[in-house]
Amino acid sequence: MAPVLLRLRQMDIAPLQPLAYREALPLWSQCGLAPESIDGEDGLRLLEERLSGAGLLLTATSVNGLDRERDAITTARRLGVPSLALLDFWSNYRLRFIDQDGRLNLPDRIAVMDALAADEMVAAGLPADRLEITGQPAFDGLAARLAAFSSGRREQLRRELGLATGDCLVLYVSQPFAAIYGSPAQARETMGFTEEEVLALSVRTLVALAERRHRRIVMAIRRHPREFETMPPVAQPEWFRAVNWGGVEKAEAVLSADLVLGMNSILLLEAVQLGQIVVSVQPGLKIPDPLPSNRDGSSIAITEPASLERVLESAAFDDAWRRQHLLTLAASRRTLAEPKATDRVLQAALQLLERVHHQ
Repeated sequence: MAPVLLRLRQMDIAPLQPLAYREALPLWSQCGLAPESIDGEDGLRLLEERLSGAGLLLTATSVNGLDRERDAITTARRLGVPSLALLDFWSNYRLRFIDQDGRLNLPDRIAVMDALAADEMVAAGLPADRLEITGQPAFDGLAARLAAFSSGRREQLRRELGLATGDCLVLYVSQPFAAIYGSPAQARETMGFTEEEVLALSVRTLVALAERRHRRIVMAIRRHPREFETMPPVAQPEWFRAVNWGGVEKAEAVLSADLVLGMNSILLLEAVQLGQIVVSVQPGLKIPDPLPSNRDGSSIAITEPASLERVLESAAFDDAWRRQHLLTLAASRRTLAEPKATDRVLQAALQLLERVHHQ
């Protein structure tokens, strides 16, 4: 949502009032959006005050237990304010829009990333006439970041992590599934795994690989803002080191690594778009794979733990395999041109506003 709001502010066609809660507050503040908090007890009151007299509600969607976005959609409907919700990922389609009584609570329009998401939403029971394919604004600007990233900057970032020539840097992207689903047990019941189980499996596998190959591996862990930054509870042997690495800009972190490892986050898709080798570890996955790049082969899906070490060995140390995979990725994946998703989301919002104005 941040790229959309920043562009809307640049256009200066109407006053913009950003409202945010939880992790969005510091993220939007860093972007210069200066959001008001709707996090506390007064959040609903402030939400209603700001929506009173508003011309349009632009909202993200979430599944986090507080779900102020649903409150915003409900309030906007009651006040007669048109609403556009922006989807960000290929999962939890119905959960984002279901009220406590189990009924769908829908905005006037929903901006979705692609035809795959739209088809899956319709299959989940969401009405097709509410959906508009716009692309994913998070991918806007990736081409520029790739073009601006130099080999010198890459070496600088790797040196800051203590890597020497020949060392392997694995960027590990975590996610807060326990928080999303309410507990580790519920996450395991829903997904088939928890984030801590996948982290522990990844650490064990990389330790074994580093010791067998006598090659140093540094695992740089990028935690989600909803996770506590704790080190993995394992010993740090001679050939392996794990560090938390959250301070560097995410595209630079991706481009500094030799490969990117994680589960099914949006950052893995950004890494694919940036031309990185991406390994998605989802052992015992119980639901349809939510990572689109696993479906078209542009990232490597691991659902059986026994195959992880073999795949990581090829992805980290087999130069011929790496070259071939990157060539295949470049040939099969969508070209990394500016997708202009931000502009399309704004166009959908302005069309909705104009249509309502003329009614």
